[in-house]
Amino acid sequence: MSSSSELEQEQECLSKAQAGKLELLFHQSIPAVAINILTSSGLTIILWETINHYLLLGWYCALIVSTLFRATLFLRYLLVSPKENAILLWEDKYFYTLLSSSLVWGLGGVWMMSLAPIFYQAIIYSFLLGMSAGALSVYTAMQKFALSTINIILLPASIWLLFQDDRALVILGVSGLIFLFSCFRATKILTNALHQSFLLNHRLVIEKEKVELMAKTDSLTQLYNRASFADLAEIQVNYCKRYNQPASVIVLDVDHFKKVNDSLGHQAGDLALQHLAKKLRETTRNSDICGRIGGEEFVIFLPNTDQEGAIKIAEKIRMSIESSIIENSDGLFHITASLGIATGLLELKQLIRMADMAMYQAKNSGRNKICHYDAYNK
Repeated sequence: MSSSSELEQEQECLSKAQAGKLELLFHQSIPAVAINILTSSGLTIILWETINHYLLLGWYCALIVSTLFRATLFLRYLLVSPKENAILLWEDKYFYTLLSSSLVWGLGGVWMMSLAPIFYQAIIYSFLLGMSAGALSVYTAMQKFALSTINIILLPASIWLLFQDDRALVILGVSGLIFLFSCFRATKILTNALHQSFLLNHRLVIEKEKVELMAKTDSLTQLYNRASFADLAEIQVNYCKRYNQPASVIVLDVDHFKKVNDSLGHQAGDLALQHLAKKLRETTRNSDICGRIGGEEFVIFLPNTDQEGAIKIAEKIRMSIESSIIENSDGLFHITASLGIATGLLELKQLIRMADMAMYQAKNSGRNKICHYDAYNK
């Protein structure tokens, strides 16, 4: 695999890991909406007799509005149900709604502490600590989200406490700052561990797909190998039989391939086969199934294709191979191929055998030709 392919693959893993973490956050945050409302309601009830009702209700309403914005975002996310990298388009929306709710808690908390007696200041700060701890547990999947939320909620109140005359409040503020400092290390460790877990999972998926692809394809040409071709073509044969649709098979063999190997070397032979496989991919349809079934022998299954259609495709393949040049380290060369065609609602093995017979007839009659089994038997 080239370094560019490896880089693209690693970038894909990183994107999928990021999308996986964001998906986890969305699902974890849905219960947090209800917790946010319940916690703010409890704090409002506690402070009801301490702070001006209208001011307190203003803070409470601001928090409800910000929470509803988040709830609306979560509802839209669930309705859309984005998959894989499409989830990344929701990252900024998530972050900004989270910041809005955190700001109401952080700025509102320090504002309420400035209006409340010392005892209630400690209560408000304990609520802010609890919200910060909750944010640490919910948003750790993404360190930026966790640290931004915790700092916005707790830092303003902690700094405010440091400038109070009461020693207990100052100590409380220092304790909050120590908690914030510990969150930096904790989130870094947890976020990295979770990120590596997601990354490893996607790498394993890619490696599994590689192994499965290697089991299905020919390593040199990247076409289906004999077994995989048979499995896939068999399904199409049965489908064509069930719905009475024509089916054709083309068997193709490189002309004078031994001379290519003997005169130009096996590397040139490999280049020739790879070149031919490329031409097959370019000239066949998406519904066609191409496979390498021998050294220089290839087979193509053409579903819903009659004799006339198969001949047109075979001629397109033959001309594409004949007219193209292959570049080797020792110079340029070209190859030709002989093709045999068989058409009918028959078993796959029978179609391949008939096409193979027609292909040998094409070789015997001069090579670089196409023969159809019906025409060959007339």
